[in-house]
Amino acid sequence: MQSRWIVTILLLVLAFVLPGDVSAQSTSLEDASIEDATVNLYCRVKTAGRTYSTSGSGVFIHENGTILTNAHVAQYFLLPEEGRTTARCMVRTGSPAKDQYRAKLVYLSPAWAQNVIEATTKNQPSRGTGEFDFALLRVIGAKRGEIPDRFPALVPDLDSGGFDDGMEVIAAGYPSAGVRYRDMQNKLAQAHAETYLTSVQSFALPHHDVLVLAPSPLSAAGVSGGPIVFPSGEVIGIATTVKESAKSGNDRSLRAITLSYIDRILRTTLGFSLANYSALSGMIELDTRAEPYVGLAQTIEQTLRNTR
Repeated sequence: MQSRWIVTILLLVLAFVLPGDVSAQSTSLEDASIEDATVNLYCRVKTAGRTYSTSGSGVFIHENGTILTNAHVAQYFLLPEEGRTTARCMVRTGSPAKDQYRAKLVYLSPAWAQNVIEATTKNQPSRGTGEFDFALLRVIGAKRGEIPDRFPALVPDLDSGGFDDGMEVIAAGYPSAGVRYRDMQNKLAQAHAETYLTSVQSFALPHHDVLVLAPSPLSAAGVSGGPIVFPSGEVIGIATTVKESAKSGNDRSLRAITLSYIDRILRTTLGFSLANYSALSGMIELDTRAEPYVGLAQTIEQTLRNTR
């Protein structure tokens, strides 16, 4: 099974810790706000004498410091801090975003990684549908001082139903479209906007896997991985792609994959719910020396070195 080489887990401990699903309701602070739980994931990557910056969004979904984001945002956390190609990645908070925490990958979809590798090998663009495009990070240190005992996490809503066209939601993240390099480092602001669902789509019927949101200021680059939240405060999805209208290039809709979809994939491939995996992320090690992660890191380096 894939799970044998994706992660290493203390199975004997889990047998006692996991008699059933860990309640998602116990994972967040009562006073956690969307602003507090939303983070910026910023990396400075150096290779072939050039420096690149990547910026995306994420959200705390457990008080232990587990962050949910996109695979295409978290992939740069695979790169080493020393070597021919290096990356310095930080979890940033606040507005403007400031370096706050160091984090490590505890899950990145192997199916997504393999798709990227194959598309690059065939010199084809990635489809960018959002399928398998998710990852989990865990805070392991702070820039200054110690990490807090509890993080301001939002409650994940893992229900696969209840989505209707016109339903109001809130999107949050760190839009970076048009932001200059210097401003990306020091002046990147968090934003959130009220919007609504225009349709609900599926990777596999009858499930609700993709939310299509009406155009808003959050329909922009940099918001990838940011939370889509019910007005009551539960996270129902994370932003993945922006699609321009065929009629107008300025009319962009935001697409998000649902947490129920992410939960279903984790249960199917690993046998763990999103709630359990998040609760136990401190006991999980992603084997980044195994495939497809080694291949993905090499693909990232190759892509950057071919960029002009």
